[in-house]
Amino acid sequence: MDALDKIRYESLTDPSKLDNGHELYIQIIPDKENNVLMLQDSRIGMTKFGIGFYFAYLVADLVQVITKHNDDEQYIWESSASRLFTIARDTVNEPIGRGTLIKLFLKEDQLEFLEEHKIREVVRKHSEFINHPIQLIVEKEVKKDKENNKKNIKTLEIEELNKTKPIWKRNSADIKHEEYAAFYKSLTNDWKEHLAVRHFSIEGQLEFRTILFILRRALFDLFETKKKCNNIKLYVRSIFIIDDREDLIPEYLNFIKGIVDSEDLLLNISREMLQYNKILKVIRKNIVKKYIELFLEIAEDKENFSKFYEAFFKNIKLVIHEDSQNRVKLTEFFRYYSTRSTEELTSLKDYIICMPEKQKDIYYITGKNHQAVENSLFAKLKEYDGKKLVCITKEGLEIDEDENEKKLCEEEIKKYDYLCKQIKEILGDRVLVSNRISVSPCVLVTGQDGWSANFEQIMKAQAIHDSIEADKNDKIVKDLT
Repeated sequence: MDALDKIRYESLTDPSKLDNGHELYIQIIPDKENNVLMLQDSRIGMTKFGIGFYFAYLVADLVQVITKHNDDEQYIWESSASRLFTIARDTVNEPIGRGTLIKLFLKEDQLEFLEEHKIREVVRKHSEFINHPIQLIVEKEVKKDKENNKKNIKTLEIEELNKTKPIWKRNSADIKHEEYAAFYKSLTNDWKEHLAVRHFSIEGQLEFRTILFILRRALFDLFETKKKCNNIKLYVRSIFIIDDREDLIPEYLNFIKGIVDSEDLLLNISREMLQYNKILKVIRKNIVKKYIELFLEIAEDKENFSKFYEAFFKNIKLVIHEDSQNRVKLTEFFRYYSTRSTEELTSLKDYIICMPEKQKDIYYITGKNHQAVENSLFAKLKEYDGKKLVCITKEGLEIDEDENEKKLCEEEIKKYDYLCKQIKEILGDRVLVSNRISVSPCVLVTGQDGWSANFEQIMKAQAIHDSIEADKNDKIVKDLT
């Protein structure tokens, strides 16, 4: 790819560079009789001698590279994967004009790479969208005249494998919904259409193009930790590089699929180099930014957002723990049941709008199901829009009151002073008259720095509960329980 672009670039100022062939191509020629797979191009070629074909030895015992540069003779490089290799002027093979011919003498257990279907599969996966034509030399039978008893003969034909222009390189304004849907299905093998799509490009000091899709439904293994992460396919100049990079998107966005095509990464970049590459960090930052914009668009359609939130509310709430930088922005999309609406979810913004004027804080309670008031996750989120988030199951809750309410509360405290003292003598703990309950006679609360009742249930269900049962006399165990 780079060498094809290089000869094209040089020919802009010196057209004679293409005298040995104006057509720029990559050709695949399987030779089943000799178990040789040949790859030929009309690119710039190599002088004596730059080379790096180490991956070829995964499938080949012997590799020959025949190359011709405009400024040099035709050479042949040969090696059998050892440290030894030979370079010589090529006086054996036919002149190739300009470019490179690679001959892979395949191993016995790798002969499938001579088969047409396997070659098509590899090209489709790795090089379907590159700019220059990839041609496959195919063997076909041609029927002759039956009346004259002439048998079928075999002929060689050139077939182009990559006619499709990358959809992400086209103008989004020219792409129809059906085209995005077809590309999404081919990318993901999902039988349903996507919920939303974001198609954008970044240009300037850093250049990349991307198409990113939101799934319509949560997959059954969405939170399977052992599952291979292949949400984003990484291309470099339209050549597929890798699809299991966990650092291209944060974990809470594992419900998106798509591709990223970078103009700045190296084609031969290794996994280790990718891990520390600054370009990937910039790409990741832009992906998250664009997805927040896309969430805002989805939120404008109440029905669409309802489907989206029902499928992926766990992912959105994970942002509290995983992404401090975007925590505040993404709280805009949180939804919860409230005492005003037990059937329909409400946003924190709408909760504040419905708050009485005297109420200063946002009150919440967590539970294991809807009946026990579920759907809260505020371990790190302490406030929203200037309003404190206050757990009503903990001590120290102060509900804002007017003067009449304060006076009534003081009278209630005096009225039940004796009863509180009696209960305290029995339970040996703090007992207070509270205005937080209206129907129940009493309620147990936890300390400000302690676990909530719901979180204590969660912890007791974990492995720590087993260790607590193991030795009830242990001091640490007593402190925990």
